[in-house]
Amino acid sequence: MAFAKYSQAAFAKYILAIRSGSFVFMTEPQDKSAFVQRLEGEMERAGIENRKELERASGIAYHRLNPWFVRPAAKPNAADLLTLARLFNVSEEYLLDGGPRRPFQRMAALLARAEALDEAAQADLESYVDFLEQRYSARQSDRERE
Repeated sequence: MAFAKYSQAAFAKYILAIRSGSFVFMTEPQDKSAFVQRLEGEMERAGIENRKELERASGIAYHRLNPWFVRPAAKPNAADLLTLARLFNVSEEYLLDGGPRRPFQRMAALLARAEALDEAAQADLESYVDFLEQRYSARQSDRERE
């Protein structure tokens, strides 16, 4: 069942090509996933012409992003999805599930990541935020004195 992801018509075309003696290397499924259709639309808007350019622009390794284009069920992991959302300034939900095309919400993404942490990590995060607030407050005070 190696050809399960291809339609019957594509399979028949493959068989005919083998019988006629030509070699066919099938790397693209017949139907693109909705995720890939949205991703390609965002790539076009951003002037990114191909997967290699997407790799360069996003920093996501080619071997991780290529399966999204050739296997309809393949989806990005959470980190890659966040990277794409930031790159194209769209919500993660839009890229993955569709719906309205909204801009990337940085604070909502941070909150979702914080909520996924265990209690100890959330306590560490809270301490770090306190540290940042104190540092920012000290910088503001220094600027006001100058």
